[in-house]
Amino acid sequence: MNVRVYLDRKDDASASVATAEVVVALVVLILVVVVVAVIVVVVVVVVVVVVVVVVVVVLVIVVVVVIVVVAIVVIVIVVVIVVIPVVVAVVVVVVVVVVVVVVWVIVLLAVWVILVFVVVVVVVVVVAVVLTVVAVLEVLVVVEVTVVAVFQWYWQQ
Repeated sequence: MNVRVYLDRKDDASASVATAEVVVALVVLILVVVVVAVIVVVVVVVVVVVVVVVVVVVLVIVVVVVIVVVAIVVIVIVVVIVVIPVVVAVVVVVVVVVVVVVVWVIVLLAVWVILVFVVVVVVVVVVAVVLTVVAVLEVLVVVEVTVVAVFQWYWQQ
């Protein structure tokens, strides 16, 4: 209403002042709108950036946690399914091999002991037979010498 009053006046100075006031008022209004718009845009951008950063951080944390959990589960599964049976199998194989080797060594030792015993017995028997034969031969020689001596004595008489 004041603007109309100023414009209705015929005075050029008053019209200039009124026009200047309107222009200043419009400029101030535009500046206020621009400043408010810039503030709103900055606040929106900051909020969006903060939200994006928070979401990215949360997603990274979730992904890391999921990866760690999956890794732990995989390690547990691998240990339970692969490592433990392999260790048990290796232990069983080692025990079986050790038992077989020990039994084989015991059998070989027993065979060697039996063979040595047999050889010793055979040698003892052979030596005994030879000594017996030698003794018998010596007795025969003594008997022969005695018989010869007796015959010689008898014939000399």
